[in-house]
Amino acid sequence: AEILTSPVALAYRNRRVDEQCSQCKWQHVCHGGCQARAYKFFHDHNRRDYYCPSLFRMYEHVEKRLLEKATQLRQPTNSPLVQISPISH
Repeated sequence: AEILTSPVALAYRNRRVDEQCSQCKWQHVCHGGCQARAYKFFHDHNRRDYYCPSLFRMYEHVEKRLLEKATQLRQPTNSPLVQISPISH
């Protein structure tokens, strides 16, 4: 229990939001990224994740693909629905 209330634990739990993160549309998803990587690369756990640019591109890609799939699912189709039955052992 003592470790959860240590100054280091409190600092990690009460992380400040990086200025760039506060403007990012994905902040609600990643919350600034991994604090351990921020500390490893920048010696400051309050900085954004070192891999932020890559994570941002990944989130953008996933969003694009999900929107494409949603659009496809909304299109009328002439093919019959395929029913998938559970695998029996």
